[in-house]
Parts: sequence; C-alpha cells; structure tokens
Amino acid sequence: MLNGSVHGSNPVDLVITDLTMPVMSGVDFIREMRKRDFLMPVVMATGCLESYSEPEIKNMGADHILAKPFNPAHLTDCVKTILARKIMGQLAGGFLPACPAGAANLCAP
Repeated sequence: MLNGSVHGSNPVDLVITDLTMPVMSGVDFIREMRKRDFLMPVVMATGCLESYSEPEIKNMGADHILAKPFNPAHLTDCVKTILARKIMGQLAGGFLPACPAGAANLCAP
C-alpha cells in the first residue's frame, strides 16, 4: 500500500494492520502512512494488548486497537462503527478505546 497510490479510483477507507509483522512493525507502518499524509482510520490488531496503554496506542497513530483473538463479528462491528464515524466526521480525536477479546460490543464509544 505504501508503495502504491491510495488516491485513485479505489480509495482506501480504513486500514487494519497487526502490531507485529515480518518486514516492519504496525507502528512503523502507521508512521509511514501518516508521513505520507494517508489520513484514513487505522485499526491495529495485537495479541500484546497488555504491553501498551491507550495513550501509547493513540500516540502510535492508531484509531482503535483490536485485541486478539477476536470474534469476526466484533471486527465487523468495529469496522462499521469506525466508518460510520468517519462519514459523520466524528473520528478526528475520537480514539476508540481498547476492548478485551470477546467483549460484547467492541467499539462502544
């Protein structure tokens, strides 16, 4: 994604990334996105939730953190909530707090 254009006929509305990846970390990926002015919301998935506080995650540039393992329905709810907030213009500064895996409503405000 970082090597290609996201400003074409298929714009990116949301990015879901993992904290731990083989080539670069999710944090480095988000930093590179932000340096290039890619401002779409980012959901960071991680199995290391206990290693970071909400302010640390927000400072990483993620709009939400998704604790692994997660139920696919929770991911769907999260994506719907974030995209609805984006459409309503409410995402700026609207970090969605982390929820433990298996939480009933993953993206509750």
